[in-house]
Amino acid sequence: MKKLLIISISLIMISYCSGETSSSNDQVMVEEENEEKDLYIIDYPADEIDVDWLIECIVSKGWDNIPKIEGMGNTVNLIFEGPWNGSLYDSLVDECEEERRADEGDHHEDEGDHHEDEGIEAKKAEEILQENLGSYAGLWQEPGVEWIDFNFNTEYILCDDPDGYCAGWEQNASQECKDSYIFKRNLTQEEQENNWKYESCIYQMVFKPFNPLVEDRTPTPLTQEQKNNAERLREYGWNKAQDIEITFRVASDIPEEVVEASKDGMYKAIEVLGNYGPMRVYYIGNDVDVIDDIILDFCEFNYPGEPVQRCVDDQGQGMREMAYIYPGGNGFAQHSWYIEKPVQSFVHNPSAGENNEFMYELNRDRMVNAHEYFHVYQEAHVLYRPSHIGFGWDLPRWVGEGSAVYFETNLGNKHGWGNRNEIVKESLYTIAEHRVRFPGLSVGDTESEEQVQRINQYCFQMCLGGLQYEFGHIAFELLAKKTSPDAIILDFWPIAAEYGWYEAFNQVFSMTTEEFYEEYEEFLSCLLYTSPSPRDRG
Repeated sequence: MKKLLIISISLIMISYCSGETSSSNDQVMVEEENEEKDLYIIDYPADEIDVDWLIECIVSKGWDNIPKIEGMGNTVNLIFEGPWNGSLYDSLVDECEEERRADEGDHHEDEGDHHEDEGIEAKKAEEILQENLGSYAGLWQEPGVEWIDFNFNTEYILCDDPDGYCAGWEQNASQECKDSYIFKRNLTQEEQENNWKYESCIYQMVFKPFNPLVEDRTPTPLTQEQKNNAERLREYGWNKAQDIEITFRVASDIPEEVVEASKDGMYKAIEVLGNYGPMRVYYIGNDVDVIDDIILDFCEFNYPGEPVQRCVDDQGQGMREMAYIYPGGNGFAQHSWYIEKPVQSFVHNPSAGENNEFMYELNRDRMVNAHEYFHVYQEAHVLYRPSHIGFGWDLPRWVGEGSAVYFETNLGNKHGWGNRNEIVKESLYTIAEHRVRFPGLSVGDTESEEQVQRINQYCFQMCLGGLQYEFGHIAFELLAKKTSPDAIILDFWPIAAEYGWYEAFNQVFSMTTEEFYEEYEEFLSCLLYTSPSPRDRG
């Protein structure tokens, strides 16, 4: 019989599973209005547990927190209200199970050594399996995995396999995915577009534990060139809010209602953060034929004096792909800090369906615009810029995207655009699945672009996305609980502008990133993976 402690994420908060209810500093609030009522749920296989016997037994031994019993398909849930004493519960259950095994052993001792040996082996196998699952060793240990005949260990040793068989198909993976997804280094444009079409197939794959790149986290001293450039940006007002007009370029096929909602999200963000720029915003729709002029304006605005075609073929192609490949509801920011008169901009493609029809998901478009503007705000506080800047200055992926998701989530919750509780829960589901499907990965593996390249060779863009967005989001939910929302949204960035993100992290959160990574991993070990995923992969 296997008992699993589930931390209630849909009702109250996430806590470290240390047995006792943890202090408020060790919790991510999910629904603040229910702060006083903690629920703890124990999930048992229905065919392996006599709950009436179990409750009677632990009560007889002094347990006084009588649970509510609910059936959930093939499981039975025991729901306890706080306060919770996990260590006492586990101890009493173990005593009861020992007594029951002893009674059963006395009753069946004449059945022979053969059955006894089988029982010992089965118990040992179950213990090993549960140990693997408990430590998030990954789905790769499950039977029926069909290993993909592709050597992942080329540029990097990505997993501990002599043949580089780092990934495989789950037993129930679709034949279409197996036949269609292309495993190859240096994909052509056509091959890349094919894999974008089948990108959700990655969630039918399992991966052997990732071999991370260990980074030296000693901040790199600044060069004189970097200092001079930072002074130039300060003089121009790059890191200061200004009273400057925002300009827009809008594709003609976007409905006015969608445009106004998108602008509303951005302006609400500016009310909190200030107006940074000069900034131009580009809204592209779903008609490729009407965006060429917008692409040209984007390239001329952000890269004056440079060959226009280079930008048109690069970011311009990305804008076209947003219009005809992706289902909408996305965007990206551009920070042209290096030109004579630095400017900021971002591109937004409003929410659309599979057939590229506008969905009028107005609140989602508001949140995307708030998210992209937060990137403008972030980058306004990155002063030390030249390439190869070294550790401690250029924002890691998880810091940049995680804080932006935290901001859009909380701003959206404030204005009724989205339910913070549901977004937090969604991020936690993603993380739980991520940890078993891609074992060994952590947010610390996104600190440098070399690390990012290594991740992409291991499990592609879809894998990196989870680390940046969902892992990063919950990381900042934890940090906010330890400090305050203002510490993340307002306090961190001016310090990062002067001292770099790494030192700013130490100052604002009173801990090193190494200490936080360890604490974060401890927290994540409490999350329970369930299959199939509650998320619709499409």
